[in-house]
Amino acid sequence: MKTVFERFVSKVVKQTDGNAAEREDLTEELLSHLYCAYEDLRKQGFSYGEAVELAMASFGNEKEEVSNFSKRCILSQRCTAV
Repeated sequence: MKTVFERFVSKVVKQTDGNAAEREDLTEELLSHLYCAYEDLRKQGFSYGEAVELAMASFGNEKEEVSNFSKRCILSQRCTAV
């Protein structure tokens, strides 16, 4: 079963045109950021649900993430986002 973060990241990554390796790299990077934010929030005393919600909220919405990915890819000319 996928975690909340994995489902969120999957939606973001599906909106990109990157090749398989780029999508895998993006998935790993986004999951790493979310899990780090979650762990930091838990250490600060937030409940599981609060930490998940806050980590995702601080991460931005899916469209913002795809837009940021698009900008990075355009600059590196390696891929484009839909």
